[in-house]
Amino acid sequence: SIEGSIAGNPLPLDQVEVELEQSRVVTAEDTYQRCEKGMPCELVRSFDDVAATLRFDVTTPEGKVERADLSCDHPLAKEEVAFVWDEDEGAALARFADGKEDEAGLLAALRIDMDLAACFGADARAEGDRWEVEPADFLALTNPSGIGWVPLELGDAKPSIGFLVTGLISCRDAFLEPEGTVELWWKSTRDVDGRRCAVFDLDVELSSTADLTRAREEDFRPLGADLGEELRSGETLQASIQLAGEGELVWDLDGRCLHAIELELENTTELAITGDAEGNPLELELDGE
Repeated sequence: SIEGSIAGNPLPLDQVEVELEQSRVVTAEDTYQRCEKGMPCELVRSFDDVAATLRFDVTTPEGKVERADLSCDHPLAKEEVAFVWDEDEGAALARFADGKEDEAGLLAALRIDMDLAACFGADARAEGDRWEVEPADFLALTNPSGIGWVPLELGDAKPSIGFLVTGLISCRDAFLEPEGTVELWWKSTRDVDGRRCAVFDLDVELSSTADLTRAREEDFRPLGADLGEELRSGETLQASIQLAGEGELVWDLDGRCLHAIELELENTTELAITGDAEGNPLELELDGE
């Protein structure tokens, strides 16, 4: 739903309909170069394909349908990144495998769990155990590529309600540091596809809030001057995102790797935009699932 006002007067936004289709594809292959004491210390990740698409249809109160088709390949597509464990830092440090400099700062945002086992913690686990997982470790497991988002570029169509497009794009930054709980329950051990596997139930309740004003300003730049004009002076963007649901995780006990994961999550997003419309205060609130 969308609600808004200018100078305290309600806008007819309850008659606006929004449909959104979004997809993201990350295809990567890891090659372990070195292990010590049974733990990986260095791996090279080859990013074969990193792309995203977003189709955004807005039906105005007059019945006019405006569409934005956005798509982009990530700059890391076709690149190879080496991750080397640094004992002093207590983390894996990233560098381009061919030795070139990271002039665009692409590697700083990459997240990696070297063996995808951080969610099991340091304690020994056994069938029947339940425990809570740090949200960051859970996200590393469900997004093993380490890429948090893919920048989008506007196609030929430029919708007049541009704040909706950029607001949703900017939400990528709202879930970088989530809070909440992720619970794992080791419910059984069985053969899956010929492998000895541990099967876990997942219970997820996560939320995150963020001030995305700066991120939104950055998102306007590649979207074109026509859309950028709608970013008014003093405009701000606040976002709140909640994820809740259940799923199943299958872990290969012999191979010490993730075999499969299935999650069904309900995503609730709220956006609040404030600004100035020709000298009058503007307030907009959007929420959806």
